[in-house]
Amino acid sequence: MAKKQPLKTKKNPQRKSARRRSKVAKRKAYFTYLLSTLLVIGFLVGFGYYLGQKSVIATTKSRTEGLSQILQEVKPTQDYEVKYNEAGFGLEGMIEKLRKNKAKKEKQKESKPTKSTVQKGKKPRLVIIIDDVSQSWQIKAIKALGYHITPSIFPPSQQAERSHLLAGKLRHFMIHLPMQSGNASMNRMRGTLKVTDSPAKMQTRAKEIRRLFPRGKFLNNHTGSVFTSNYKAMKMMYGYLRKEGFVFVDSRTSGKTKVRKIAKAFGDRYIVRDVFIDNTQSIPYIHKQLSKAVKIAKKRGFAIAIGHPHKATFKALASAKKLFGGVDLVYIDELYH
Repeated sequence: MAKKQPLKTKKNPQRKSARRRSKVAKRKAYFTYLLSTLLVIGFLVGFGYYLGQKSVIATTKSRTEGLSQILQEVKPTQDYEVKYNEAGFGLEGMIEKLRKNKAKKEKQKESKPTKSTVQKGKKPRLVIIIDDVSQSWQIKAIKALGYHITPSIFPPSQQAERSHLLAGKLRHFMIHLPMQSGNASMNRMRGTLKVTDSPAKMQTRAKEIRRLFPRGKFLNNHTGSVFTSNYKAMKMMYGYLRKEGFVFVDSRTSGKTKVRKIAKAFGDRYIVRDVFIDNTQSIPYIHKQLSKAVKIAKKRGFAIAIGHPHKATFKALASAKKLFGGVDLVYIDELYH
């Protein structure tokens, strides 16, 4: 008797088609969800970046607008004010260019801050000094930048009889001491120290500076290529300033400066300027010099740059925030205690 064959179940094509459609729908829903999620994340990241950039632009714009308002109030330069040519310091500017090769060798021998000043693990530090400060608008412009920048203030002279009062409300400042240069027109400022001055006159000047700036600690030379290159005169004045509690910062307006040798003789640290940022009054040039100072700071741990209260300098500093990435801007007394 023949075996009965099991009945074959007929597949339902409609049910199979429905399952297929369901799987396709699920896949579409998944990919739609994934795409939507990625779009939302991309939007949030982009929006966050936009807000960040907007904040940076707003800060820079605010700083620039504040400076512009201050600079607009500045009166035209008076005839008796010290003027600089594009080289920066007249003969000093020429000397600056000629001594570059020699300076590279000298910098390798420079004394560095004490171990307690430059510590491992800390950001490199950059000091920016603005020389030739004698007017209140210059202090306002420096503050408007929002950076830790040290103003170096002129003692009273025919240019500004009450300049010393600018230091009254400042916690961080320096004194900008006029010294003899190779340019006679730059030696007309009252109180300019000359190599022919007697010891008594030098001592009196040191005491006068202490009286005018009772809280002052750091000072640097204004011009002074002749004076700082004269070992006898510079050592004498250095000693009198030291006795009054001052620390001398060499602006290094001459490659023949004797300040290093003198500081060593007294057992002091040699503190010296690394870069002049505004010998040429153009924003691209100043930015280039600031980048150079930052590079030195990153390589050595610290650097000192000097600029002047020119409009171009303030505008360049106001737009230089990105250049200072990786370094801390500090006052001179925060680098050297």
